[in-house]
Amino acid sequence: MKIGFRTVKTALAVVFSIYLAHFLQLDTYTFAGVIAILTLQATRKASLTAAGKLSLAAGITLLIGSGLFYLLDFRIYVVGLILLLVIPLLVKTGAERGIVLSSVVSLHLFAAEEISSAVIWNEVLILFSGMGVSLLVNMAYMPSRKKRVQEIREKLAGECASLFTQLANHLESEGYIWDGREILSISELIEQGKAEALLNAENAMTRDEINDYQYFEEKEKQFEIIKRMLALVSHVQKVVVQGEMLAVMLRKLAEKLGRGKHAELGEMRDEIRVLRREYEAMPLPTTRDEFEIRAALLQILNELESYLLAYQ
Repeated sequence: MKIGFRTVKTALAVVFSIYLAHFLQLDTYTFAGVIAILTLQATRKASLTAAGKLSLAAGITLLIGSGLFYLLDFRIYVVGLILLLVIPLLVKTGAERGIVLSSVVSLHLFAAEEISSAVIWNEVLILFSGMGVSLLVNMAYMPSRKKRVQEIREKLAGECASLFTQLANHLESEGYIWDGREILSISELIEQGKAEALLNAENAMTRDEINDYQYFEEKEKQFEIIKRMLALVSHVQKVVVQGEMLAVMLRKLAEKLGRGKHAELGEMRDEIRVLRREYEAMPLPTTRDEFEIRAALLQILNELESYLLAYQ
């Protein structure tokens, strides 16, 4: 049986929050452990958000509950009336995570059979014992996903390099068959990268981690360009000299991507302009098929230039 790191943190948060509430000699001190569980989330940012929503839920419940018990006395039906009023408010304010907390707070007020500063203060201290310990445990250590993000970036560059090599093979070899594996792989890596980068950003909350997420968003835009290039390449059914010239450039791009020489990719836009001028200097096509192939190759060149804009 494997015990995850989050499980360990949850157990520690529950134990320490109950110890703290017991040390403060609070009534129903074990409830601090429940609050710790409700507060502890997968990321630091999510935990802070949860703590805010739980605090709002507790505040609303204490306010409405105190008022209704004071006016209507401590009767069982009043607990239901409190929930009828509180739950819609929590949903409307986006604090529905605190419904369980509100229910327990209502029962605590009912069991106390009095509305006093001591009772209210007891609930507040239980709340902050659970939330405070949980936040401290979560803030103390959160494993960085930076290494995983970097691994995905490297894999993504390798898959893009492989894809451009496949495109070059198609342009150089008539009847070349490609299974398209890289297309699915690139799509999956982009989604994985965005998910990991987002979690990392919510844990570290620094500019570098935000940049990681923006990096994968940019790759998503580039992938749309790649898919347009794929559609255009499918129209090139014959090997022509212009296609072979483009294949050389695609192989050069693949080589730079594979070796991580991203800083040099922006310079390739100048080579694209040179190749475009060479295309324009060539004799005009003489058949419809040749015209369509040349038009597709020129459009691929334009898309390739758009792809390289991200590396300026």
